[in-house]
Amino acid sequence: MIRTSLLKTAALGLVLAMMMSIPASAQEPATRKDEAFRALREKNFALAISICLEELSRRPEDYEFNFCLALAYAFSGEWDKGLSRAEGLLCLHSGNVDVTLLRARLLSWKKDYAGAEAGYRQVLSSSPENVEARVGLAELAAWRGRPAEAANLYLRILEERPDDPDLHFRIGRAYAGLGNYEKARAHFRAAVRLNPENPDYASALNLAAASRTKRNEIRYDYQAESFSDDRKGYRDHQLSLELQMPKDIGPLILSFHRTRRFDRGDSQYGLESYPSLWRNAYAHVSLFSSSPAVHFPRTVYRAEVYQGFSSTELSLGYARYLFADKSASLLSGSVGLYAGHILATLRLYLSSDETGKTFSWVLQARHYFSDDDYLFLAYGQGSRPFDLVTYEDILVRKSQVLWAGFNWRLFGKVRLRGQITYQNEKKGLDRTTVFLSTGYWF
Repeated sequence: MIRTSLLKTAALGLVLAMMMSIPASAQEPATRKDEAFRALREKNFALAISICLEELSRRPEDYEFNFCLALAYAFSGEWDKGLSRAEGLLCLHSGNVDVTLLRARLLSWKKDYAGAEAGYRQVLSSSPENVEARVGLAELAAWRGRPAEAANLYLRILEERPDDPDLHFRIGRAYAGLGNYEKARAHFRAAVRLNPENPDYASALNLAAASRTKRNEIRYDYQAESFSDDRKGYRDHQLSLELQMPKDIGPLILSFHRTRRFDRGDSQYGLESYPSLWRNAYAHVSLFSSSPAVHFPRTVYRAEVYQGFSSTELSLGYARYLFADKSASLLSGSVGLYAGHILATLRLYLSSDETGKTFSWVLQARHYFSDDDYLFLAYGQGSRPFDLVTYEDILVRKSQVLWAGFNWRLFGKVRLRGQITYQNEKKGLDRTTVFLSTGYWF
């Protein structure tokens, strides 16, 4: 499926580039030549072949009709005939760049990657900036199972042609091959934005969106909080199981969270899911229940919808927290912007409880090394620049928060996450939190 789509996209680009480079000949009837190339553009390969063979029966060495015939054979799937015709042309026009490129591409389709690479490098030896040859080498790297090399080669070309949707499409394919769906989605969105009519681009974006997560995971989290006053620190433990479900439902996460504060323990049970909605959109929905609910809310329910637009993602969410003696609502939203390996996100919170409404914001940046490996840094200000977890959180009226951390994959199946957070509250209390998490994918 991937190879077929890539071949189709590459072929269409090659046709246009090659036909634009064919010189007109004053010695042949322009109408017959126009008919042949028009048939080729319209993918009526049988008609193009018929016209070319008829004209070549009178002038067998004519360059334009031979070249058109080689293209028609190539795109109709008769690769051997196309290759034979291209090699015949090279005997008459040694070193011709267009024919050498066509021959290299046909060899690549026939899986003669070494022969194809030799052809592309021959072109680059005389024309180092030739885009078709450079794209061809990147394409070969992808087909040889070297997506990282392919991505790097494509990215170099993208620096010169940042608005080329096909390059974004190819880079997205390479990143998808690496399992880096964050970057794959960013480039597929760029391809769709630049050419929204191409169904291959839209299809690739939808497939990448459905691949947000693709593993089952069992995860253990540990959190330790210490304070600047004389109170005893808190210790939290959480165990989670993430199970992959049909893509319309998304992953399902079951969790158990245990905390002990002021010598009183509390337990919370959670259920979360990430269902797909419409095109480039998904939701995060969750439900939590606690007992005896001395620290956690008795019940929490929340939902947030995420919508992707090219290299941007927007979200809007609502949460309701029902404590033993009071309740609170939280309206949240975010704007995320992908810029190369960086994801910058601005998140806003509007809290509402019996004391009134309060506003907070958080700005976070992530630097991705792969889809699973990244570093992050964030800063927030306001009443509660964080998601509410316990009763103490709704008592905070003014604070600023700074945190940093990492998320990393080890040995292919182990995920480690670490974070340190410093929070300063208006009343002078400082809080430092250390969070560690390890997960196993299966």
